[in-house]
This record gives sequence, C-alpha cells and structure tokens, in this order.
Amino acid sequence: MKKTISILLCAVMLCTLLPCFAAEKCDCEYTPVISVRGFGSTLYAVDEDGNEKNVFSYDAGEIAGMTTGLMGSLTALAAQKDYDGFVAELKDAVAIFADKLLCDENGDSVHKIVTHSEATDVDRHQGTNYIYFRGEEEHNNYVFEYDWRMSPLQLADELDTYIQQVKAVTGHDQVTLISHSEGNNVTASYFYKYGSQDIKKSIHLSAAFQGISIIGEAFTKRVDLADKGDGLQDFLTTILGTDEFYGFLNALVASLNRMGLLNSLLNGISDVFDKTLEQMYAEILIDTFATMPAMWSFVPNEYYEEAKATMLGDDEKYAELERKIDAYHDNVQVKVPQILREVQNDGTDTSIVCGYGISVIPVTTVTDSQGDMLIDTVYASLGATVAPFGGELESGDPAYTSADMQVDASTCAFPDITWFVKYQDHNNFCDPYKEFILWLVQYDGQPTIASDAAYPQYLVCIGHQYLKPVTADDVRVSKTMLQVIIDFFKKLLEKVFGGFSLPSIG
Repeated sequence: MKKTISILLCAVMLCTLLPCFAAEKCDCEYTPVISVRGFGSTLYAVDEDGNEKNVFSYDAGEIAGMTTGLMGSLTALAAQKDYDGFVAELKDAVAIFADKLLCDENGDSVHKIVTHSEATDVDRHQGTNYIYFRGEEEHNNYVFEYDWRMSPLQLADELDTYIQQVKAVTGHDQVTLISHSEGNNVTASYFYKYGSQDIKKSIHLSAAFQGISIIGEAFTKRVDLADKGDGLQDFLTTILGTDEFYGFLNALVASLNRMGLLNSLLNGISDVFDKTLEQMYAEILIDTFATMPAMWSFVPNEYYEEAKATMLGDDEKYAELERKIDAYHDNVQVKVPQILREVQNDGTDTSIVCGYGISVIPVTTVTDSQGDMLIDTVYASLGATVAPFGGELESGDPAYTSADMQVDASTCAFPDITWFVKYQDHNNFCDPYKEFILWLVQYDGQPTIASDAAYPQYLVCIGHQYLKPVTADDVRVSKTMLQVIIDFFKKLLEKVFGGFSLPSIG
C-alpha cells in the first residue's frame, strides 16, 4: 500500500513539475513557415577525414570551359562516326559532374552525402526563404533541404523530425508548409505517413507529385529531337518572351527555323542519338539516374510499368530499389487526391498553384503538352483538362474554364482551390507571384478561387512584372525581326545616352 501511495505521489509531483521544463508556448499570430525545396538543393560529399565538399564544386567559368571543350570533342567524334568514342567521351564528362551523386543498385548513396539541414540545426535556416515574400515575422521562416536523390517516403521521416524541431524552437503547435516541385512529393509522403495535425496550411507550387511527362518519356526511351525546330522555337519564345536581349535571340531563332537550319541541326543530333542511344542508356543513364529512387517519383502512372521494364528489366539486383520506388508509387503518387482530401477534412487549409502556357522541353515524342516549362499542367493540377500547346479547348465548364480556352479546371481533384498562372515558369518566381503566395499564407482560413477578385482561378504573368486575370487576348505576340532589332538598339542607346530615342516601326 505504501509503495502504491509513493508511486502516486511521484506521479503527481512529475505532472506538477513537467510544465516548468516544457518549451514556452508562443501566442503570436504568425505560424512558422517551412519551405520544402524542390529538386537540386546543395549537397555535400563527406570524405574519410570528415571534410565536406560541395558535390558541384565548379564555378561558371570552369563549367563553360569544360562544356565548350566537350561540345568540340563530341562534334568531332560524331563527324568521324566514332560512336563508341562519342559515348565514352560523354560518359567521362558525366562522371566528372555525377560521381559523388551515384546510388547503388539498392537505391542507396554510394558516397556519404549531407545537406546541412539536420533537424537539430534549424537555426541555420531561420529567416531564409526563396519562394515567397517573408511577411512581417521574418524569424518564423525556415527552409527544409534534403537529399533529393532519395525516396520521398524516406525524406518524409526527415521532414517530420524537422517540423518537430521547428515547433520546439518557435513554441508553436503547428507550421505552414510551402512545397515546390519535388518538395510536393516529400510533403505528400509526409501526409501519408504522419497525417496533418501539425500543419495549419499546405501550399503546393508546381507540384511534381504525379510525375512529369519528360521523365516518363526518357525512362521509356522515347527521346526524339528530329524535326523539332518549331518545338524549340515555341519553347524559347514562351520561356524568354520577346523583350530586349531575349527578344533578339528569339527572333534570330525564328529566322533560323524558317530557313530550316534548326531542323538540320536537330536532325543531325537526332541521327547521332539514334546510333548511340542504347549504348548511352546501358553505360551511362541507367546507372546514373535510374538508381536514384526520387527520379522514379517523377514517372507518371501511365508510364510506370513500362519504365520499370525498360530501365530495370527483370534483373534481381534491383529488387530492393524496386521495392522502394513501388512504395511511393503505390501508396502516394496514385493516391495524392485521396491523401490531400483527408488533409482538408482534418482541417488543414490547402492550396494548389500551377503554371500553364509554356511548351514542354522539346526532346521527346510529347510535342503538344503545356505546363510551366518542366511539369505538365495536367499533372500539377491533379487532372485539369488542358488544350494542346498552340490549340484551344472546343468547350469547357463555364465556371472553371479559362478565358483563353486553354484550361478547364472542373476536372481537377480540387477545382475550387487550384490556381493557374500563365507564363509563370517553373523556377523564376516574379515578385507579384511571390505576393500571391504570401496572400495564400496569410489568408485567414481556407482561400478559394472566389476569395479575392485580385486572385481569381486564372492569372497571367506579364513580363515577370505583374499578375492580372487572364482574358481571351492574353497571348504573347511575336515581333518581326526588324522590330526586335530596332527595339534592342533603342533600349541600348537610351541606356547609354540617357533618353536618346529612335522611332518605333509597326
């Protein structure tokens, strides 16, 4: 009896004292924001002595020099029809840049890699941000960086640890997540494994969680450059626009395309690729990229089984890798709408923002998809009906179809909380776009496409200077070569002579 009473007294004392040691709760109105970066954040290789070195340790000048030399060597080897030498030269070049990034047949890193984003080191990232304007509480901003080669399900565990550390440091019960590109794959995996009780808002930008057509095409060996002059011209025009120096470049590309020179160049490259593609996959691409688990999270569902057969075959040595990539594909990628619906039902405000109006990179058999340069709008939006690039929809739900007849959002998984920004490319966030993201962060409650007239479902990015609602007339107008040349030198002279001007033509 005395023993029981003693235990009870100890329990009472512990309950009384524990609050004294708990982290002080913060009662400010600013929820901490964690930006979950996309593919390609800085990684560091650790040598045997514990020294760390950036895996990409070359400066721009060195890269330019190596690229120039490589192009010269490859061109000479192709001209000599020395295709074995061509592949060997390319393999050596890839090894220079990718050696420290290699994964083994199990999908584990060959080298010890760190990100400087250990969960116990959140102070390193305090106040940093690259996605949106910080707002009023700069100290409550954090960036979660990770080894972007690894499985999103593995990275979800690291994200959970990071979230718990940020909560402890800031004294808040919840955080807001802003995920970009691959970061969405990590966040969706986090929700699958841990739920959303710690998340107040979740904002998904340019999401790759259902894949990218260019990766699906590459992993099924559908590389194709032949006769892609028009595609290359469209891609450059929508990416660069027609202002100043970029306008001059685009007009030049258009002229070369009209003369047939672009197709001649691309067809020559395509011919070399046709003769070396199988060897490049066997000796370079499979071991370099297919062994990175994260790359498989970019393969859309409709390509997935064929991609596994193409890249991995029935080789038993890839059994563990296949287990890892199947786990993400089966439990997260194909179930993202269900996962996010549960997140919403649990009270987490959710927003999806994707780009459109930009041609995909023209290096595969996909020639008419549009997106944000990299990620197809249909995947990032979880199912929007999207017109082929250069075309229009014949019809659409009037309540959800863009005025330019490019997108019908009624078929999205979440049509009322999905925004589309025309001409906003994948990485180069203009200031007005960042202000829009800040609005999503600061909105009190669940924002929808009807919450603010300034931010309807369809917006267009004008010259990376401002956003406005899309209208039927929002198309990029190509200038004539002569007009672009005049505008180029006009702007140049105005800068040099402080106001000197030339008349416009057209």
